[in-house]
Amino acid sequence: MATVILAAGLAGLASLLIKSIGGTGQAENHTAASLLADSLATTIRLSRGHEAMFLSDVTSAPDCSHITCAPDQFAAYSLAQWQDSVASSLPDGKGVTCMDGSPEDGTAASPECDGVGTLAIKVFWRAPLLQGPTAQRHAITVFP
Repeated sequence: MATVILAAGLAGLASLLIKSIGGTGQAENHTAASLLADSLATTIRLSRGHEAMFLSDVTSAPDCSHITCAPDQFAAYSLAQWQDSVASSLPDGKGVTCMDGSPEDGTAASPECDGVGTLAIKVFWRAPLLQGPTAQRHAITVFP
């Protein structure tokens, strides 16, 4: 009988440990998403008057790290660098910028940008199965 109670206790302890480790990983991903979104928001605010240039999808961008670029080129370069950082920092990470009146919606496959409201930065990623819901999202709005 004592063995059964001990085994149940150890199983419960193992389950608690697994959930704790999973929660730590999810917190790290959410912190990374928050920092990435805030970083792009700062870049957009520093580009006062050129916020709309950060709304387009980037197909190609010049390397503005060693040359002087026009504002539209700098926006494309910054957005491309940011999207690369999101993709490399988060599991299945995807970053989107859009005009959205309700930024706390959407998924990576369908960001649900309605084209009105304020400039929104949405970051999507996938959490491991043991860490709760698999689709995760962090969104902020940018007020110039």
